[in-house]
Amino acid sequence: MRGTESRRVAFTLDGLKINDTSNVDRQFDAAFISSPFLKEVIVHRGPQAVMYGSDAMGGIIEFVSRKGDEAPETRLLVNGGSFGTIDATLSSDWKNKYNRGTLTMTRFHTDGISRLNEKRFHAKEKDSTDITQVTSSSSHQLGEKIVTNLLASYNHGNAEQDQFGID
Repeated sequence: MRGTESRRVAFTLDGLKINDTSNVDRQFDAAFISSPFLKEVIVHRGPQAVMYGSDAMGGIIEFVSRKGDEAPETRLLVNGGSFGTIDATLSSDWKNKYNRGTLTMTRFHTDGISRLNEKRFHAKEKDSTDITQVTSSSSHQLGEKIVTNLLASYNHGNAEQDQFGID
C-alpha cells in the first residue's frame, strides 16, 4: 500500500490470515497466488489493526477464491510473451446440491534475462523461473447449519540466478 511499509499490510485468503509468521516482518509474497483461482481481491486502505491485528496498520488485502461460482465450467488459458515466457492455466468449477468447488492447475515458465550486466561481466546466460501451482477451494454443506470450507494448495517454484538454481 502506498505510504506504508509492506510489513504493515495484512493479507487474507477466504478470511484466513496468510502473512508469513516465520518472517520477523510478517511479510507476504503474493507470487504464488494465481489470478484464475481468485474470484475477487478486496483492498482496505488505512488502519485495520482493530479488526485484523497489528500487522494491518497500513491496510488489508483480502483474496476471495472461486468455489464453483461458474459451475459447470472448464477453462483453459494460455499466455505467451518475450524471453520464452509461457503461462498456462486449466481450471474447472463443479457443484451439486451440497458441495461446490474449483480445481486450478497453473504452470508458468520464463527463460528470463541475465541479472548480471552483459557489458561488465560478459553475461550470456539467462535466469529462468518455473512455477507450478495446483489449488482447490471448495465448500461443503454437511447439515442444515454446518458448512465447511476446504482450501488445499501445492506450490513449487524454481528460480535460477546466475547459474545457481534456488528451490
